[in-house]
Amino acid sequence: MMSSFRIEENTEHPGGYALIHVPERIPDGETSLAIEQPSSDKPYLGLNGWQTQSVLLNADRVVVSGNQSTLEIGPDIVDHIAEDLRILVRIPAINFEALTFWPAITHSGRASRTNALSPFEQSNLAQKVEAKRPQQAEQPNLAQNASENIPIASIKSTASAPPTRSNAPIIGAIALLLVLMAGGAFWWFQLRPASVAEVPQQPEIIAAQNPPSPSSTGTAPTGTAQPTEAPPQAAARPAPMNRRSELQRLNQTASPQDIFNFGRESLREGEREVGYLAVDIAQQRGLAEAMIQMGRWYDPRYHNDERIFSRPNSEQAARYYKRAFEAGLSAGSDELRGLCNSLRRDPPNESPELEAAQALLANTCP
Repeated sequence: MMSSFRIEENTEHPGGYALIHVPERIPDGETSLAIEQPSSDKPYLGLNGWQTQSVLLNADRVVVSGNQSTLEIGPDIVDHIAEDLRILVRIPAINFEALTFWPAITHSGRASRTNALSPFEQSNLAQKVEAKRPQQAEQPNLAQNASENIPIASIKSTASAPPTRSNAPIIGAIALLLVLMAGGAFWWFQLRPASVAEVPQQPEIIAAQNPPSPSSTGTAPTGTAQPTEAPPQAAARPAPMNRRSELQRLNQTASPQDIFNFGRESLREGEREVGYLAVDIAQQRGLAEAMIQMGRWYDPRYHNDERIFSRPNSEQAARYYKRAFEAGLSAGSDELRGLCNSLRRDPPNESPELEAAQALLANTCP
């Protein structure tokens, strides 16, 4: 049974179809969704590709089972999304949104067929090519001339015309040039002076060929200077982790706690987007500790320290705190109470956040 948001290929169709699984019930008749690219010049996906204006798309079908919903989408949407693209999926009917990486889903190929030349364009192109092609010289047709009783003298004069120039001298010159080049290459690699041909030996090869020094056997004569040991080579640094690929692997195999821990580690390493996405995946899978972290990112009390989002949102913070408390973490209730007291004591100055704070105090705060 599905318990989290995820996207996968719809293998019941040949290509260009995907399934979006959402851990909430979508009301009957609602098929709208939006797909966006955060921090992109053209962030909104429309029916003709990515664009600058916000638009709602429609799923082909929505299947609801228990507390889960599955949106079936087709090539009109899938063909415009590249593999491993970071996207935000929004479903307005249930006020749902989630960040994820688009998985490997086969495209239908409609886009390439749409870009092919139309028959009219192909006809024009053929005419242009034909116009540029040089006209071939017409060859005399002796059989036709004979049937038309053309005089024999005219036929002989045509047949005795000088032949066209042969390409044999050119071919001979090219062959001679290739022979000279082959001889020069042979001289360079085989007969060149030893001072040019010598290649310095690598240190490890030299060490293998030279006999051990007296110092290495402990029999060095008195007064002989001991050779100094070469400093040990520094250990090679491991290649930096591709955290985005690692998160994709963990998303398929790891527990919510492990994904959350990976997200916090990524944040400490400066990988803010991967860190946020890992925490978001963990909270979607029911980890209360991740819900608390999401709430703090929205909470005006912590916003200046975390700065994950451009502005605080007290309503969203309260929502995550309540979910954490309902999942069994008492810290969720403590954080919600502290948020409410802070809003009463120090209301926000910005108008949108002030309205959200007032609504929260009226409807949610104890």
